[in-house]
Amino acid sequence: MAAEPLGTGGHQPEARVELVALRDEFEQIWRDVIEDGIADGSFKPEDPALTRFSIIQMCNGVALGYRPDGRLTLDEISGIISRQALALLGRP
Repeated sequence: MAAEPLGTGGHQPEARVELVALRDEFEQIWRDVIEDGIADGSFKPEDPALTRFSIIQMCNGVALGYRPDGRLTLDEISGIISRQALALLGRP
């Protein structure tokens, strides 16, 4: 059995096409932001593609793992992830 394309979640073929297009559009936004930041000297990631993937996964992880009654508030999580993303981008 062939593996599902990353980010499609086993959806029906017509939905899969739309989901893949949305995923690709979202990734392109991040690609552009990172490339622009590199070009203007704001970002110095060790590996831009891996940085993009890592930041997207961190953001997705919040949606999967956040609990209102968890040990961290959403604001605390947002702050931590923002600082981690900036670190990946080579920002202080």
